[in-house]
Amino acid sequence: MMNSTLRKMISIGAYWNYNISNKRYHAELTSGLHSNEFFNFGKLNNAQDILNIITNSPVYDDLIKLKNIESVDCVCGQAYGSISIAVVLSHLIDVPFIFTEKDSNGEMCLSRYKDTAKDYFSILMIEDVCTTLKTTKKSIDCIGLEKISGIFTIINRTGSNSITIDDTKLPIYSCADVDTTQYTKDECPLCNEGSIALRPKKDNNWSLLTNVS
Repeated sequence: MMNSTLRKMISIGAYWNYNISNKRYHAELTSGLHSNEFFNFGKLNNAQDILNIITNSPVYDDLIKLKNIESVDCVCGQAYGSISIAVVLSHLIDVPFIFTEKDSNGEMCLSRYKDTAKDYFSILMIEDVCTTLKTTKKSIDCIGLEKISGIFTIINRTGSNSITIDDTKLPIYSCADVDTTQYTKDECPLCNEGSIALRPKKDNNWSLLTNVS
């Protein structure tokens, strides 16, 4: 059953799922793999929508517990996808926010908040969607693993509610856990059904995918 987060993402045009689409098209990822669903977080650009998703999801109770026991003293977004989520969450649990970004060498850094981050000791990392957590791990490296208390995400695709880095287990707080199916082009059953693969964010492709008529 589709949970409230996915239903809200659909209503604002930020989530496409093959099973509820016109099935004329499906998603081709940048990796070349084909998928039965796609999240377009560029469409999640309204603070009230982000707030509604968080407060109506099961993870909201966990966030309130974190607030009540004051176990988080800062939230950290990552440029640029999760900064807006970090701002909303900062307001929701009443703590400051910071964010990491890429330096001139393409490495994640805390250039704007390097001095500020020294004052925090329990930072909640923010992601829009967790898959490999490759970028998040780089952000954690530049902040310091000892300062990180967990990871918050709208969509968790890792298949786990935690991640272990250097023997440190960090909880993942997610609004929705999703198991996305991906196929190679030659083995794609969606192609076999006559559906055409499209890059979701290219040209007018998102409109084609999400048009259910």
